[in-house]
Amino acid sequence: MIGGRRIAQWSEATRDAFRKSRLARDVSVLGGATLGAQALGVLFTPIVTRLYDSAAFGMFAIFSSYLVVGATVVGLHFDLLIPSADSDGEAAALGASALIASVAVSALATAAYAALILLEGSSFAMLPLWSALPMGVLLVVSGWTLAARYLCIRQGQFSVLGRLTLVQAVSRTIGLVVGGFVTGSWAGLLIGEAGGRLTGIRSLRSTLATLWEVIRSSGGIHRAWGAARRGVSYIRIALPSSLIDVVATSVPAVLITSRYGLVAAGEFFLASRLLAAPASLVVSSVADVFHHRASSRLRSDATALRDLLRGAARRLLLVGGVLLAPVAVGSIWLAGPVLGARWAPVGVLIALLAPGVLASAVVGPLSRVLAVVRRPGLKLSYDVVALTLAVLPFLSGVFDFSFLGAVTAYSVGRVLGYLLYYLLLEMTVSQWKPAPETSA
Repeated sequence: MIGGRRIAQWSEATRDAFRKSRLARDVSVLGGATLGAQALGVLFTPIVTRLYDSAAFGMFAIFSSYLVVGATVVGLHFDLLIPSADSDGEAAALGASALIASVAVSALATAAYAALILLEGSSFAMLPLWSALPMGVLLVVSGWTLAARYLCIRQGQFSVLGRLTLVQAVSRTIGLVVGGFVTGSWAGLLIGEAGGRLTGIRSLRSTLATLWEVIRSSGGIHRAWGAARRGVSYIRIALPSSLIDVVATSVPAVLITSRYGLVAAGEFFLASRLLAAPASLVVSSVADVFHHRASSRLRSDATALRDLLRGAARRLLLVGGVLLAPVAVGSIWLAGPVLGARWAPVGVLIALLAPGVLASAVVGPLSRVLAVVRRPGLKLSYDVVALTLAVLPFLSGVFDFSFLGAVTAYSVGRVLGYLLYYLLLEMTVSQWKPAPETSA
């Protein structure tokens, strides 16, 4: 009886603490949605891997590598400034700037993509020219989604972001299965990706309507232009930095295709995707909530910001390790039986890539602190190092690695790079001082 009362008291105390922790509540909203989305993807993976072969995944890996790079920079990073904007009006104007930029940059990026397909000897030459059309559409949709997403982060609308995550997951899964039965080629994977992005943006239509209202209003274009000009000092450093960062993540698939072939690229791509499932349970929810909390509550308190950074790092390392360690170990024996015999090599790749993915899951969400304190220049030197570490293992004529040896070197390089990055974040936050308040 006494034990029962103690358990009841402990449970009530835990629930009370949870209710008082807005950070925990917000993370639980996004984390729950991400858990559902990833669970759906994992459940259908054995079906998907029996509908597509390694070469199909290799083709899609090349397409996806360009899409990921383009989607990151298509809004020229005006969206990243939205959560920490000085006013709601400034935030809306920055969002409008991102929408306009997404259309213009997508057109240029699509033309560049088509040129790569026509370039003989490039990995992109394996792709059909018609894929430039969905590339252009998906780049615009991705830019608009990011702009609306960051406005939701500013407003603390994490339930909207959770719904977005679930809708994208359901649509993507349906598209992958249907596309596999209909085409059996990499085009089916493209159908799934397009379905997820196109239906997901519907969850943000009210937020997008707010941003478009700014553009349509009298003087809206002028306000958007003014907000863009005010953000240029940050963007001109943050944009190249982010471009280098995302290239470092995406370029291995392209280099693997050139040196080891489409099958190796497909196996690498699938291993990366499967690891992204447990990692995203950590990254997707914590990154958005961390950005919101750092921007709205802690910009005037350097000590609190440093404590938030360190506390989040410890929790990310603990949760990420608990999620990824069993996946890394179990995949070596389970990949073949679960995914199909032809996918057995993926299990070893998952084990080799896991340490680098864990480092990314810990440090990646925390990197948004540089946007909060407006110090993007400090990240640029790290990005150059990270890109070098990502590219070198796969370059022919530099190291004579086997495929598995190159993947191992790549993973070790990611761990070292992210360790350097975290030390950079610690140094930045420790030295940062809030701007002094000015009286009227």
